[in-house]
Amino acid sequence: MQTDPLHFRDATPDDAEAITELVNSAYSGPDAALGWTPETHLHAGPRTTLAEVQTILADPQQRILLCNAPDLAGSVQIDADGHLGMLAVPPRRQAGGIGRALLDYAESRAVALWGVRSLTLTAISLQTALIAYYERRGFQPTGRREPFPHDEQPGALRLDFDLIELTKPL
Repeated sequence: MQTDPLHFRDATPDDAEAITELVNSAYSGPDAALGWTPETHLHAGPRTTLAEVQTILADPQQRILLCNAPDLAGSVQIDADGHLGMLAVPPRRQAGGIGRALLDYAESRAVALWGVRSLTLTAISLQTALIAYYERRGFQPTGRREPFPHDEQPGALRLDFDLIELTKPL
């Protein structure tokens, strides 16, 4: 369980490298298997790139929110349209409440910044434990599915999955 106090803030361009490392380690890095949401069995490539994170940070209609406790303990992306993505907690710190706290902060920040009335996210259809986690946080499947962008995220080890959309009213 998380014992250090959690502190939240908007990321700055100076945080781009640390965010990229965090997201990639949480989903597909060598330590990913230590957490409960790895994607290493689905694709071998990185989850994001430094260029993608820098683009997000440069866009005034998007934010990456950070949780420090006292070091970088998690991140999540939100945008003005109510999309949420790249929720990441270091694998060794997962299941300690940081993800839940980040989601709560993302909800309040999206409302404060843009008056967002709901958040929407997508999850890999084979990640049933992750989908159940989001459902426990109040997200519900919309019934919409979209193809996984295998062309944008090379290194597929499997092709038998897509993305499921979930939404939560705020």
